[in-house]
Amino acid sequence: MKARTQVSEQPAARRDHGPAMRRVGRELAGRYTEIGQAVAARILEEIPDYRAAAPELINDLRAGATATVEVLARTLAEGST
Repeated sequence: MKARTQVSEQPAARRDHGPAMRRVGRELAGRYTEIGQAVAARILEEIPDYRAAAPELINDLRAGATATVEVLARTLAEGST
């Protein structure tokens, strides 16, 4: 018979993660440009066909990745999960 360990009185799905998610969002919001550029770099690394794309497309990729990270960070910082 396995022993059960009790982590919390509430199931994980019922715990309030809002304050922690807002903290994460605020931290990410201060770095969204850096993170967006890292996302774009990873896409270029993972999808070789992008490397041959026109510079304008690469710039759009970077801008889109940065905008996406900004929206996600702001959404979390505002308390939406």
